[in-house]
Amino acid sequence: MISNSNRTRVIATRGSQVLFVKGRFGSHQWSLPGGGIHRNESPEVGAARELAEETGIKVDSKQLALLGRGVNRKSKRNFYNHWLYRVEVKTEEVLPQRFEILEVAWFPKSALPTNISAFTRLALKQYLGD
Repeated sequence: MISNSNRTRVIATRGSQVLFVKGRFGSHQWSLPGGGIHRNESPEVGAARELAEETGIKVDSKQLALLGRGVNRKSKRNFYNHWLYRVEVKTEEVLPQRFEILEVAWFPKSALPTNISAFTRLALKQYLGD
């Protein structure tokens, strides 16, 4: 069976800080907020929804800047289509969704966590530099 999924990720910044989430399920690595796009939902609306659900930060989908779209291949038969967005936010306060998310934290761009997912590492290097 071939499995694919349309997903979003958001690089949310606040000045020189980047927002990360650590999921309850899977590898427990730090990653960018995001998740699956619902049926009949545009990628940017899905990205804004996931950001709000996982972190409590609400933005209008029109505030999101599309950085790119790519495929995150888990195997030959399993892959994710990712839409990557960026948004600058003003608030530092986060309210993690406790079912899926263990932790939400801001990290300075100069001191990002080392335990991050491969996709997150690639996205940050490509769009934030080092």
